[in-house]
Amino acid sequence: MLSVNYIANFLNKDQIEINNEKYVINDFEISELSNEIIEKKKHLLNNEKKNSYIDLYECFIDFFEKDLFGLNKEVNTNKNYIFTFFSCILGIGDENYYLFIEQEKIKVIKKFIHELDNDILKKNYYNEFNYNKNKYFNKEKIITTLKEAFNFKVNEHFYILIKYVVDYLGINLIIFELQNKEIVNKFKFISNKYTDTYNRYLPHYFIIREDDEFKPIMIKNKEYINYIMVEEDNYKIIKLIDTIQLSKICIQIEDKELVEIKKMRIDELRNYCIENDINIYKISEKTSKEIKKTKEELLNEINIFNNN
Repeated sequence: MLSVNYIANFLNKDQIEINNEKYVINDFEISELSNEIIEKKKHLLNNEKKNSYIDLYECFIDFFEKDLFGLNKEVNTNKNYIFTFFSCILGIGDENYYLFIEQEKIKVIKKFIHELDNDILKKNYYNEFNYNKNKYFNKEKIITTLKEAFNFKVNEHFYILIKYVVDYLGINLIIFELQNKEIVNKFKFISNKYTDTYNRYLPHYFIIREDDEFKPIMIKNKEYINYIMVEEDNYKIIKLIDTIQLSKICIQIEDKELVEIKKMRIDELRNYCIENDINIYKISEKTSKEIKKTKEELLNEINIFNNN
């Protein structure tokens, strides 16, 4: 689980910057190490943020209390797939992440991915998390995916990275897949950091995936953190967590259909995606125009969201 100190460790003190004059942490405050002033500004910003969420879509009415949960009112200008996923993870773990401007967020994400890359072999997480026994994993796949993510590129095995992140942090992650503001799929990635089976007492993070962007579900009545602890909290979603299906990668089922899908030519793959209501288009980060997704991007979507 992330903490204030955890995120702070990613940046040097002279790197701290907030893109709003009202909350700017000035150099003299840093040099004098006036933690009290800094914390007051953080507290001020976070209190205002708690009152600036937008409501969740109506499709979530059975899962979350409307007055207690919401989405960030401030929309990401950076729609990169990797950026939005890691921003969700970091922002849910510690809302102070949102104090950073975009370039600082990128530095935080890169540092985090770099740690993931180092520790997979250095700390023997590959074996500790039983990836050596999981048919979805091999060392080449996960290391390649990490290096691609470091450069904010989507690899067809991105779903492996999601599993590694939840194992690394010791969290459970539930993703809601949306189309036209309606839930079309939902499933959970469970952590095996402490146990070999589902540990429902770990922090639960909730993320929306909509229009090729990840969005965090925020909790209005908590300060700094936006995850749920089942033994401490009393939200309606807690009673529903056990009913949400596991991602295939967590139950280690080999899907022969996916093997055949990977052999498809790009035009065949696009047709397959269209038939299965998978969007084959994305918005170009360079031109902001709609373009077709690459084969790797389409395979990534099929790998993650083909859970039925």
